[in-house]
Amino acid sequence: MDKNYRLWYNKPAPNSGNQPIEWPSHWSKVKDHDWEAWSLPIGGGHMGANIFGRTDTERVQITEVSLANPYPRGINNFAEVFFDIGHDESECENYSRDLVLNDATAHVKYTHKSVTYKREYFASYPDAIVAVNFTASEKGKISFTLGAETPYLIPFCGDENPAGAEPVIIPASAVSRQVDEYYGKTGEATSQGNTITLKGEMEYYAIQYEGQICVVNDGGSVTAIDGRLVIQDADNVTVFISCGTNYMLCEKSFTEPNRLKKLEGNPHPHERIAANIEAACKLGYDELRNRHVSDYSQFFNRVTLDIGGKEPNIPTDELLQNYKDGKYDLYLEELYFQYGRYLLISSSRKGTLPGNLQGIWNQYGIAPWSAGYWHNINIQMNYWPAFTTNLAEMFESYADYNAAFRKLAQANADAYLSQIREENPDVE
Repeated sequence: MDKNYRLWYNKPAPNSGNQPIEWPSHWSKVKDHDWEAWSLPIGGGHMGANIFGRTDTERVQITEVSLANPYPRGINNFAEVFFDIGHDESECENYSRDLVLNDATAHVKYTHKSVTYKREYFASYPDAIVAVNFTASEKGKISFTLGAETPYLIPFCGDENPAGAEPVIIPASAVSRQVDEYYGKTGEATSQGNTITLKGEMEYYAIQYEGQICVVNDGGSVTAIDGRLVIQDADNVTVFISCGTNYMLCEKSFTEPNRLKKLEGNPHPHERIAANIEAACKLGYDELRNRHVSDYSQFFNRVTLDIGGKEPNIPTDELLQNYKDGKYDLYLEELYFQYGRYLLISSSRKGTLPGNLQGIWNQYGIAPWSAGYWHNINIQMNYWPAFTTNLAEMFESYADYNAAFRKLAQANADAYLSQIREENPDVE
């Protein structure tokens, strides 16, 4: 593909502070506009990241699609990762950030006190890793503090509720407490050596989760302090992030009536996550990037749409505003088409859960539309691009999901039809 397709901006994404949603507030009334409108999404099938590209404190928000509660909450924000860099935006020059669709990589570049800093990000499906690489035009100039936290922690309710009970949706008018029953979530962050470990449990389905964030530095030092990592005077730094849960897509996860037994016997994700991190460190950033680009581009490069668009010299937000004002741009239309294909490739891969109504990206405690799989038209719309834009392999994750829940769906359909026949004995 000869043409370069990218979303790019000449300023960092604002991060005025996320606004966590608490049931029964409707998600559209309380939302993180900065995350939704300005952050850039990358994804590797089961894990997504939203990048803000800031120079003071960079925010990378992580979602893992199996970290979920029942309706109405849905998929839960896995982690917030922060890089405290300390470069005041007002002191930075020649700033740019972008998301290149051709190879699914994101970038940040700026000059601060005569030193040019660059960051590159990608989410690798074959290696189950999000990678962030820091470079500078002068040696010894990379210093920052890396921290992470698990959001939306809620105390466990205990064993008062029968394990097999279904979640009860209480009308908004009747809610007198902020915490719904059995939606507890524990989590802690610890640091040792060059690694931060996040781990905890979600109460309702007894989902065990873990994430590891590992720093590999060239020059300088890395010190673990109080759950954080302090990087000082490095020449080059790469950060690897991997996370997962004990969820396994299988028929039992749907048909088992006891909520606490749905995942019973599934292995804790620790060994898998540790193996992902170890393999990434051995391969190194350049090889991981090559593997990621090779995997992604085999799908993205299958389709070219050329309706005469020319690469613009203005940022994407200005391009979009011009379009809203009636100044139509063929490049933006081509970009929009390819962006849809990019999102599907990034959020629906064999061996992962299929893309939901949020794709794989969600920063909330209560996901919009519960990040569900609604079969009234929504899930069908998710996969419209799969076959019409030569991405049939992206449908495999949904086919596997369909096979796993089919027995329960059939039983529910049979029960419903039996009820209809009982209520309407004269109807064939």
